[in-house]
Amino acid sequence: MASRCSVPFCTVGYLVISTAAAAAIAAAVLLLLLLLLVVVVVVVVVVVVVVVVVVAVVVVVVVVVVVVVVVVVDF
Repeated sequence: MASRCSVPFCTVGYLVISTAAAAAIAAAVLLLLLLLLVVVVVVVVVVVVVVVVVVAVVVVVVVVVVVVVVVVVDF
């Protein structure tokens, strides 16, 4: 069946629709990449905080053990 619109207008309409769809897809991809970046940053921050806390606990334990050993050896 013949289309109601002439070919140039249909082509322009198709280009506009496809451009809008491509822009929407690009925006969705960029949004997903941004979300992934945020997740990665949060994970890295959590890992760094956990490592710092573990190192701090180890340092405190070592200092306490050294102090106890020094006090016991002194007496």
